[in-house]
Amino acid sequence: MWVKITDVQGNQFEGVLDNEPYYLPIEVGTELSFGIEHICQTEYEEPDGEKWDYYANTFVIVSADVLEREEFHFMLRDNPNGEEDSGWSFLSGYEDDDYLSDTENFLVVSIGVVLNMDDSILSIVQQPPLCAYERDEEGTFQEIEDYDWDGYLNG
Repeated sequence: MWVKITDVQGNQFEGVLDNEPYYLPIEVGTELSFGIEHICQTEYEEPDGEKWDYYANTFVIVSADVLEREEFHFMLRDNPNGEEDSGWSFLSGYEDDDYLSDTENFLVVSIGVVLNMDDSILSIVQQPPLCAYERDEEGTFQEIEDYDWDGYLNG
């Protein structure tokens, strides 16, 4: 959805909805408050903008729980399905099997949304598929060497 920004206070914004969202029941002209983490693209032409295109134009799958909690503890990279698909999926680690089996619980967002939650994974997101990582007790992501790719890909 597109919002015309009317006020900026640090990383917090106010604006007016400029189009009718497909999934949300709000109307054009609605005033909104939002944070910088909710912005994935702007019309502002930045001189170094091409450097940042990766963060806005590369997509990942996240569970809705990741967005709700604003944290994730598990990430895996499958083979991408298309040019803008990174192949990455992010889970909070709190989802149960019923939650995971419902596709309605997953969203496609730009990788920048996830990096705004935790940019310590910048070097990890460059790893080639197939790889999986889990956050340890110290909060650091560790590669899962024995991840069951056969079960994941064929299950």
